[in-house]
This record gives sequence, structure tokens and C-alpha cells, in this order.
Amino acid sequence: APALIDFLDDNSSRCFLVMEELKACLGGKDISGPMVALLTGLFGSKQFADHTRKNKMKTIGRPCLTALLGSTLTWLRDCVSSGDVEGGFFGRMVVVRADYNFERRVRIPTYAEDVDEVKRYLKARLEALTHLSGVFELSKEADKEEEQWFNSRSAPSERILAPWWQREHTLLRKIAMILSLADGFDLVIQREHVQAAQQLLEARESDMLSILQEAGSSVRNGGDVVAFVADYIRQEKLVLRTFLVRHCAKRRG
Repeated sequence: APALIDFLDDNSSRCFLVMEELKACLGGKDISGPMVALLTGLFGSKQFADHTRKNKMKTIGRPCLTALLGSTLTWLRDCVSSGDVEGGFFGRMVVVRADYNFERRVRIPTYAEDVDEVKRYLKARLEALTHLSGVFELSKEADKEEEQWFNSRSAPSERILAPWWQREHTLLRKIAMILSLADGFDLVIQREHVQAAQQLLEARESDMLSILQEAGSSVRNGGDVVAFVADYIRQEKLVLRTFLVRHCAKRRG
């Protein structure tokens, strides 16, 4: 966490953080707290103060952090507390869940003939995005679309979704900004961007709910052993009875 504070301060508060395996970066629950707290605090903050690696207090102005975090369900339980999963940390995320496809096998990866051209194009776009500045605006049509969605959206289907539902409007805006940038650099959010953001969030709600149910406090406290068994069978396909007896007994305490 202090190293990230140093990086943000020295790079105009902009950072694209990629953690291919969350546990490898955060460690166990006993040491992941400061990093989780930092990522949560940077979300939507106009100013954020924390200590650097030299234990000096620094203030980050208008931080802009984008994080792409990957994990298996089992390792997620190991590195993030159930309180963070069910609370503000996960309430600020868009969760995409996918099962491993054992039928798709690529022994030697190959690239398209225009791979170098694509790399140059992406590098140029990333450089342009890095130096882009200004304030986004909503078109009149986009503003009306967002207002209708905000006032008519249903209450969360499950109580455990409340933290995510409360921040869904902020997530909608952030996704709409990304979609706007994908179309150009005029910093204007159009109606179609808002509509596409709505659809993306609706499609991800079931993924969020399943993660909350399978990695939350009820599972960790032994209250939902069935969820653990179902998840393991989905990943491993073949499970020995002795394995289930041993691990389920541990979960029951």
C-alpha cells in the first residue's frame, strides 16, 4: 500500500493496477487489510492522504485508479475478509465470473498477422488516454435516460446486495465514461453509453450475488457447506468422498 501511494503521487494520481492473482498481491487476510482499505478509500475520493514507504504523510489530489483484479473463489476467501466481501470493498466492484472451459485447449498460442500493428495502435491510445484531462458532460438525452433509470430501478433482490446497489449509480457513471472514451475523446456521455452501462450492470448482478453468497460470512462460518461443495465440484468435476468429509468437517468447526 505505501508503494502505491508513492507511485500515485509521482504520476499525477493516475494508475492502472493489474493483479492477475489477488492473493499473490495481497497475501492472507491478516496482512491484506491496509491494501484493501487503500483501494476502497481511493474510490471516488477527491483527496486522499496516507503514508509512503518512508512513513511520510502525502496527500493525493483527485486520484484516478483503475484496477483489474483476478482470483479463484477459494483464494478470494483466503485473502479478503468476509466483511470486505459483503461491505464497501466489493460494493465498489463490477464482478465478472466465468468457469474454466476444459474442452478448449491451446497447446501453442498463436497471434494474428497484424499483431504488431495492433500493439502500436493500443500503445498510442493508452498514451492519449493517459494525458487526457477535463470534465465529462452528460448530453440532455443521456441525462434523461439516467434519471429514468435511477428513479425506476428496483430495490436489491437480496439484502446482501445492498452495498453494491447503493453504489450502482456511481458505477454506472464510471462505465459510461469508459464507453464514451471508447468512441472518442470529446468527453461527452451520450444516451447509448448510459444504456450500455445499464445493460452491463444488470448482466453482472447475478455474478455479484453468487460471489457474495459463496464467499461471505455465512460460508466462512460453516453455515453454507453446500455452497462450498457445489463450488468445488464445479471446478474439479471429480471429488473423492474422503476429501469432502475432511474439508466439510473443518468448515463446521
